[in-house]
Amino acid sequence: MNSSWTNRFLRKAACLNDKNSPLHHFNSARVTNGRHHSGFLGRLSFRAGSWLGAETPSFEKYYAAKTGRPYLGTRPSRKKISGVIQRISQLTWRHRLPKAETKIVSALNALLRGWGHFFCLGSVSKAYAIVDAHTQHRLRQWLVHKHQAGGAGTKRYSNEHLYEVFGLVRLSSTTTSLPLAKA
Repeated sequence: MNSSWTNRFLRKAACLNDKNSPLHHFNSARVTNGRHHSGFLGRLSFRAGSWLGAETPSFEKYYAAKTGRPYLGTRPSRKKISGVIQRISQLTWRHRLPKAETKIVSALNALLRGWGHFFCLGSVSKAYAIVDAHTQHRLRQWLVHKHQAGGAGTKRYSNEHLYEVFGLVRLSSTTTSLPLAKA
C-alpha cells in the first residue's frame, strides 16, 4: 500500500488545527506499509510519533462503494472486538447461573450500549453483527443451562424472544441512526 496520499492528508489536516493541539503534530505521524496498529481507544490506526507517548486517532484506507475513490475512515480493531466478546462470555459464564435473567441481560445491555456508543462512527456494521451474534449465542447458551433445557435452545429462545421478551440490545439495528461524516 502506498501511504503517500495518507501522509499528504495528515500534513494538510495539521494546518487546520491549533498549534497547541496535539493534532498539530500530524507530520510526525506515518502509515507503515499497510500495517495498521491498534491505537487510540482500540480503533485501527497508524503509528504515531513520540508526542504524548500515545498513538493518534486512527484512520484506515477504505474505498467508496459507488465511486471506488479512497478515503480515510475508522472501524473498531479486532483486538477491541475480541475484548468485548470476551467480556460477554465472562458475563454469561456458568458460575452466574444463580443470577436472575434480568440482571444478566441488564449487564449485557450496559456493556453493549457503552461499547456501541463508543464505536459508533465509521464502518461498524460488520463489527456490530459479530458482537450481536456472539451475544445471542452466549445468552441462549446461558438460558439453556440455567433452565436445564435440552438442545441448543434456538426454538425456545429465538432471536426475537431474546430481543423482545428479555429486552436485549441489538447493536446492528442502531447503525441506521448513526451519524455520518460530511466532507
